[in-house]
Amino acid sequence: MKISDRIHILTSGKDGIGMNNGPDATVYLINGGEECAIIDAGYGDSTEAILNEIQKDGIDKNRIKKIFLTHAHADHSGGIHNLSLALSTEVFAAKETAQAITEGNEQFMSIDKAKQCGMFSKEFKFQRHNVNEINLSADIRIGDIILHALLTEGHSNGHLVYWSDINGKRCLFSGDSIFYHGKISLLSTWDCSIVKYRDTINCLAELNIDGLFPAHGCFTLTCGSAHIQRSLHYFKNLEIPPNYNEDLW
Repeated sequence: MKISDRIHILTSGKDGIGMNNGPDATVYLINGGEECAIIDAGYGDSTEAILNEIQKDGIDKNRIKKIFLTHAHADHSGGIHNLSLALSTEVFAAKETAQAITEGNEQFMSIDKAKQCGMFSKEFKFQRHNVNEINLSADIRIGDIILHALLTEGHSNGHLVYWSDINGKRCLFSGDSIFYHGKISLLSTWDCSIVKYRDTINCLAELNIDGLFPAHGCFTLTCGSAHIQRSLHYFKNLEIPPNYNEDLW
């Protein structure tokens, strides 16, 4: 689904814009002209639907060269093995995320916790896949678009966001770091940290973004920085921003 001149949504689950009823995080495609890239890969059940969406949107799959993961949680990375094989892409992530997915380390991904609370099925088995460590200091070229990766922990260790100036607007693909209305995603997992989250929101506030494209819930093409400032306001007042996950119960 094309949502702007250069940005498409390939799938989004029941906690996103509802293109399917599964646990998929929203999967974005960035169209850089001669080359395209995908951000996140979904849970795994929707790989065929993602490929169909690429075709429906008129994107030549041979132009898709790279997949970038925001973090290791399986609603973002569970589909990486099949999707990468289907598209013959390289995959990139932060160091800890790359290592966990390459090894298939389900404990790092808190898959056991996700199964216990019913987020994932008891039968779910993560398919490991070789992932490259991203160079955080280097610009990432996707055709005529330059993408930047930024380490933004708090929701989980090894969490990245990706931002780019696209057609005169600064766009942020925020994963699970920040959501519409300034919400954040705190989980009772081993690596979730409110202190790291505070630092992340301070860092994101400096980007002065226009388009906010989170992995769950609503996105916006304009005034994205207002949502980050709303979250920052809570932290500055020694409070904790609203938790996105509360809306799911």
